[in-house]
Amino acid sequence: MKSLSFSIIPTLLLLITSCNQKQNYQYDTFTVDTTLSKQLVFRLMDNEYELTNPFDKDTIPRKTTSTVTIAVLKDSHDRMYTMDKLRCKASLKKDTLRITIGYADGFTGAGISIRAAGNTFTTLPYQFYDVITGEKEPIIHIEKQKLMLNKAVYQVGDSLYGHLYLRTIDTDCVKKYASGFFRTVVTKEE
Repeated sequence: MKSLSFSIIPTLLLLITSCNQKQNYQYDTFTVDTTLSKQLVFRLMDNEYELTNPFDKDTIPRKTTSTVTIAVLKDSHDRMYTMDKLRCKASLKKDTLRITIGYADGFTGAGISIRAAGNTFTTLPYQFYDVITGEKEPIIHIEKQKLMLNKAVYQVGDSLYGHLYLRTIDTDCVKKYASGFFRTVVTKEE
């Protein structure tokens, strides 16, 4: 019985640590440019409207909130694709600003999640499907991230303007690049 308990303990420890594998977040300092909202790109965005999604609660046409484009390179499959026409949303929970730039159609979705608190931020690409495969999620390594916002501190109802540059690679050797401008109004997170 003694030898059985000693052989089970390492197995349980291995199982627990493999199930709780954490993402390594990289925190960097964002820059503030109070004149960012004056960029020509935001005036050009006023002339375009976002694609509507039948799963959205409101179907009122909205002016474009993002020019961010995400390029995905899968060298192992000799494949590259881009995602654009992404929607930007921002919410405030206590002192943390949460910005999401992406798309979702009710079954799948992808984009970039940004968390900012104080003068630091972290980014993380995300992707989800309605099909559960049981495959292990790759670990993402941030090679470079830059964020510029129009203010250092936001309140609910504030207009948020920003620019993002992001370069990542994951353990499956998938490279992702994201770059572009975004804007939205900060809401309260529920």
